[in-house]
Amino acid sequence: MSLQNALLGLISSMGPVSGYDLTKTFRLSMAHYWHASHGQIYPLLEKLRRDGLIVCQHVRQQDRPNKKLYSITPKGRDSLLRWLRAPRAPIQMKNEGLLKTRFFANLAPEEAIEQVRSERASYEVLLGKYRDLERAFFAVPPREMEDDALYTYFTLKRGIMFLRDSIDWCDWAIRSLQQRRRRNGRQSAAGSRQSPPPAGKS
Repeated sequence: MSLQNALLGLISSMGPVSGYDLTKTFRLSMAHYWHASHGQIYPLLEKLRRDGLIVCQHVRQQDRPNKKLYSITPKGRDSLLRWLRAPRAPIQMKNEGLLKTRFFANLAPEEAIEQVRSERASYEVLLGKYRDLERAFFAVPPREMEDDALYTYFTLKRGIMFLRDSIDWCDWAIRSLQQRRRRNGRQSAAGSRQSPPPAGKS
């Protein structure tokens, strides 16, 4: 149901819009809070059309494949408004990176550090993309934005803040692991120096 309502919301603000542009929007600007694949979106668009929540316009194009453009219907807008006004579901988070981190005790410290560094790099890449979107589409102050742009920017800004915080967390985790490794190395060296020599043969 959440994906259905996400599609209704996007079609309401972007329509008439193609399935390709809907898929691209999920991939480019919504990945930090919702995801949907091509294989999920297109069958659901057909269901929404059959249910009378959207309509589809077939557009002929020269030199390019024909395309379908989707628009929301009054029935679809009523469904969207009911969803927006309903109480929010409890937060249920799933983060595979954190789930793996929980069990890093099974890895050598060096390998754990590399895993966190890899995660940090992926955050950096996505943060760069979001900052590019911010510069390209949200250059004016929020007080000057149209309503739909403002709330779109709210979600993008939340993604930027989340990614910056995630990078800070990675830096903290790497420092903690490095400090722990140095401390364990010093303790190991001290233990070696303090070990009594083996007893000689009489």
